[in-house]
Amino acid sequence: LAGFHTVDVWLSAATAATLVPLLALATGRWGKAGPEAMAGLAGLLLGLAVASKITGLLLVLPAVFALGLAVRRGLPWPRAGLALAIAVLAALLAFRLANPFAFQGPGFWGLRLSADWIEDFAGLSMVTASAAFPPNWQWTAGYGPLALLRDLALFGLGPVAAGLVVGRICCDGRGWGAAIVPLLAFLAFLLMTEFSSVSALRYAAPGFAALAMVLAPLMARLGRGWVLAALLAALWWGAGAARLHDGQHPRLAASHWLWSLPRGTVLTNETAWDEPLPSILALAPGEPFRWPTHEAWFDLQVLEMTDEDSAEKADRMAALLARTDFLILSSDRQSAVMPRLPDRFPMTTAHYAALFAGEACFAPVLTIDRGYPLPGLSLDDSWAQEPWRVYDHPVVRIFRRESCFDAARYAAFLKVALTGQSPVD
Repeated sequence: LAGFHTVDVWLSAATAATLVPLLALATGRWGKAGPEAMAGLAGLLLGLAVASKITGLLLVLPAVFALGLAVRRGLPWPRAGLALAIAVLAALLAFRLANPFAFQGPGFWGLRLSADWIEDFAGLSMVTASAAFPPNWQWTAGYGPLALLRDLALFGLGPVAAGLVVGRICCDGRGWGAAIVPLLAFLAFLLMTEFSSVSALRYAAPGFAALAMVLAPLMARLGRGWVLAALLAALWWGAGAARLHDGQHPRLAASHWLWSLPRGTVLTNETAWDEPLPSILALAPGEPFRWPTHEAWFDLQVLEMTDEDSAEKADRMAALLARTDFLILSSDRQSAVMPRLPDRFPMTTAHYAALFAGEACFAPVLTIDRGYPLPGLSLDDSWAQEPWRVYDHPVVRIFRRESCFDAARYAAFLKVALTGQSPVD
């Protein structure tokens, strides 16, 4: 999350903080401060969560449940009502101060919601539902609820925590008690991610700290041997994520390789959407940075692979490929997703099939695929969701055009695939 740098980082922190006073309410451990102070603190932190991201509203359900548990433990109804009122006022105050651009103003008492703020949400919903937006294709190309649960277990929670959750649900006969409060928080973020049009792991991340709280009682009852084994296994698995940031990023390594090519080399990237190569970098420590157009070092082209398939696209691709020296796939954002939509992209599907089968007269000269680099083992995670892979460890492939490539023949091949006819040699 820190590498991706989105508001989910702030929401995750605020969610974890909110659950602390909520658990104090649910267990009756509010001390001398009293339930009203705990409710006020919970409301303040919940307001910060909503100010970070609107999905912080999912914490309302566990908050109400925590207050209900406090009443069940003997908190009188009048004090519970006062605690609720304090919590609501604290949440509104925190949201007003921490998210001022949500309000029209002017001044603190201008509490009318901003029309621009509302319009931003409307625009965002249109983008996430748009079939023309390339990042949405990964979700419409067959990524279902079971795939999310798989990725969540392996790369969200980690298999150790996921196994402990199963053990807590199936084998722990003790009651849940106050643990239901963080469990509700986790389930709220999980279900929101499951049924969202975008099922990125980061949307469920605010529930991870909540799940750790759910598991805490179970860990406390395990013997030292089991705790040590769980800790070592979790550290081994988590080391893979740490090693992804060891400086050997595939795009940087590929860029160093590309910068060794002579001046005037023609390079072709797939899209302007995906990160093009080579990257801006210094070739050696202490040297000034270079960029691809620096002193006209490279002749750069873009295939625009994400355009809709058409005869014009076929002619353009063939002409650009005939002129290039090297074809660069800086990730598999196109090659792994667009062929899963063959009805929409039959020509693109045929292009990638020919390229990877060695039938397009382009020879692979560099492939960097780190997988998930566990100590002593590299796990192939090419099946995991795109946001998990393409930022920290994309698969980079570079192909060199061979002399057998013929633009007219390749354009004809693509057009045949576009019409759905059987290809003819």
